[in-house]
Amino acid sequence: ETALTHPARLRSLTLWNSGPSREEGGFPIYLDALLTQGHRALEVERMPLADTDPVQAWYADRLRRTELAQLEAALRAMLEQCDRTDELAALRLPALVAHGAHDFAWPQRSQSRMASRLSADYAVIADAGHCAHWDRPAYCAGLLDAFWGELA
Repeated sequence: ETALTHPARLRSLTLWNSGPSREEGGFPIYLDALLTQGHRALEVERMPLADTDPVQAWYADRLRRTELAQLEAALRAMLEQCDRTDELAALRLPALVAHGAHDFAWPQRSQSRMASRLSADYAVIADAGHCAHWDRPAYCAGLLDAFWGELA
């Protein structure tokens, strides 16, 4: 939204683990699961490695401790969003679209298409999920440094 309302304030656009619209993500399914089964539905579907992976265990614990009303509000906000990719592309800002290879929230094909529509650099981060910066912090920092360094 900032890019569209104040484009002169930006030198580039970085879209990290995000998709172009509500239709692309699994948000209606997640919201239905949350409303019918509470925390357990999302945790079971999305955190299959929580018993063996400390990072997934942290996410599962964070999910359990988040109020259901907050999770519902976040999902409803995502469902209200529309695809603004064409508007962003018209700004002609240098862009980077990056996501984890195992991002469960947004289909890779939608992130790839979004990168193409933006004429953006595109990176799929191996061995990373929806929070690639958590899974591969050094790699992600290097990726951002390289992208922003090209703009200097």
